Amino acid sequence: MADMPSIREGLLCPVTAAGALARARSLAPDVEAIVAPDGRRTYAALAEEVGRLRRSLHALGVRRGDHVALCLGNGVQFHGLFLALATIGAVTVPVNTRLRAAEIAYCLRQSRSKFLFATDSLLSSDFTAILREILGDDPLPCADLPDLETVILNGTADAPWARSWAAFEGEVSDAPADSSASDDVILIQYTSGSTGFPKGVMLRQHSLLTNGFVSAQRMGLRAGDRFHSARPFFHVAGTSLSIMACLQHAVTLVTMARFDPAEALDLMEAERCTHFSGNDTMALMLLNHPDRRSRKLSLKGGWVAGSQAVLKRVVGELGATQCVSGYGLSEASPNIAQSCWWEPEEVRTAGLMRPQPGLDVRIVDPQTGEVLQAGGRGEIQVRGWSVMEAYFDMPEKTAETLSDEGWLSTGDLGALDADGRLAF
Repeated sequence: MADMPSIREGLLCPVTAAGALARARSLAPDVEAIVAPDGRRTYAALAEEVGRLRRSLHALGVRRGDHVALCLGNGVQFHGLFLALATIGAVTVPVNTRLRAAEIAYCLRQSRSKFLFATDSLLSSDFTAILREILGDDPLPCADLPDLETVILNGTADAPWARSWAAFEGEVSDAPADSSASDDVILIQYTSGSTGFPKGVMLRQHSLLTNGFVSAQRMGLRAGDRFHSARPFFHVAGTSLSIMACLQHAVTLVTMARFDPAEALDLMEAERCTHFSGNDTMALMLLNHPDRRSRKLSLKGGWVAGSQAVLKRVVGELGATQCVSGYGLSEASPNIAQSCWWEPEEVRTAGLMRPQPGLDVRIVDPQTGEVLQAGGRGEIQVRGWSVMEAYFDMPEKTAETLSDEGWLSTGDLGALDADGRLAF
């Protein structure tokens, strides 16, 4: 039964989006699932909305295994579509809304996306104009994107290749209750890496859901907590470590269209956020904002991908005394290691992180490939449940990064201490 908790790598947690949503609805129906620029939903309302979207997606022709691109900002629309697609067993292809026309076209073409959901505009970007540049003024299909069949445009849909969101929602048909499985690929996440064209990282349902579960657990998130995350939903930190992390623990996700420190402080105060997520730059923008000291914040924890100095300031000045650090990359869903909210502050702020449960982490000499002993500095490699299936349609790039034994070469340098903690 898809919505029953399953054990994977010694962890008891749902490993499909359908299972996680059913549990959150059952445990906390009146807790808000998301607070966003375009609305808010409780877990009960979210479950109903996902059901409606499933029926509209089925009527549109979306089936298990189909690739569906989302070029949308953070909000209830992306949130609901992502979960609905996951319960069908379709693959979401998040499109970075900051890309130019040629880069968006590359992602759509390389991923072989059949469907595209896009906004007509976002912040200062006119996506109708961007899509006209890509698709021209003729109906689909087009020569440059032969796999793309349908574009749903949220807003004015006067282009010959566009259907409106209202028309999409107006058509429904009965969809199977749940046609997904834990080993299904749920996401093709584009990452540029160090060189060459962007690569589509193929991530499975159980990888995202387990990473979200463990990461939230190590942050100390509990049902009813309110987690501020401006991480873009087109990034794996937005899908796995924001959407899935909150879903797994019935936590409220408070998000915004883009990070602005003044708006973030307003939201954190008004929504009584208990945790937040950010990088060095975001944390410093909050810490150094002139209005920060006058705010009545309710923060107690979260996670920051940042330096020791910034982490200490977050703990001492923002009141997020349980804040943790984390390290990961898209190819690992993403977090490989994190500190834990219950560990001593000096451990957490020093960036000493424990590998996620069930993952194997080792350090190898970049030149010789020799596995190094504790304290040796070299390349971080990881193997286990969070590692990607492959780069989509790039077997040579996959072979360069993922060994026959399942070891993912991260390209990052680090060291493991005698207690097994990772320093990145």
